[in-house]
This record gives sequence, C-alpha cells and structure tokens, in this order.
Amino acid sequence: MLLLAISLFSLPGIQGQNTIRGSVQDSRSQALSAATALLRQAKDSALVKGVICTEQGAFLFENPPPGNFLVEINMLGYSRVFSKPFTVRDNESAVDLGAIMLNEDNNVLNEVSVVAAGQ
Repeated sequence: MLLLAISLFSLPGIQGQNTIRGSVQDSRSQALSAATALLRQAKDSALVKGVICTEQGAFLFENPPPGNFLVEINMLGYSRVFSKPFTVRDNESAVDLGAIMLNEDNNVLNEVSVVAAGQ
C-alpha cells in the first residue's frame, strides 16, 4: 500500500503544476484587457509562450518548463514593459508577478493624412 501511495505522487500530472500569473493595468489602476503577455527566456529573450490577457487584465502561463524567464507585456497605445527576471523550479507551484503597469505611449499618431502631389 505504501509503495502504491509513493508511486501515485511521483506520476506527472498528479504533482502540482507550475504556473506564472500576473495582471496588467494602466497608470489609473484600470485593468487592460487584450494586452499581450509573452514569456521569454531571460538569457536570450527567446519566445517560450504567449497569451492574451483576460477582460480583468489577468494572464496565466500553465506548465512552463524550469528555467530563468521574464515576461514582456505589449498593448497598442502603450509602452512595452518587461518584468524583472525570475526563476521557475521543478515542482514550484506558482510564480505571481503581481500587477504590471503600462504607461500610455505618447508617440502614437492620432491621425494620418495622405495627400497626392499633382504633376
């Protein structure tokens, strides 16, 4: 019986799954839905996974591999932001990055006019 209990706890999928979570908000602490969250390797910024934030601005990466990572947050009209690097270890249940704030990008054009030049 003891052997059965030990073998059940060592099966993949029965142990706790690793997750990385956080939320995205603007400078007024309003949730930013539809922002893009990209999980990148810390050493070379290689893309590991990408998700779209929920209506509440939340993002979740399930079952990331062990390693050193950072999260990049993008949204049209806002400046891109990177989290501080962090480590995911085997059997670590969750990494919570908390709220990540995006600032409006002042370089976004309000309108564009196209004018044809006559000959």
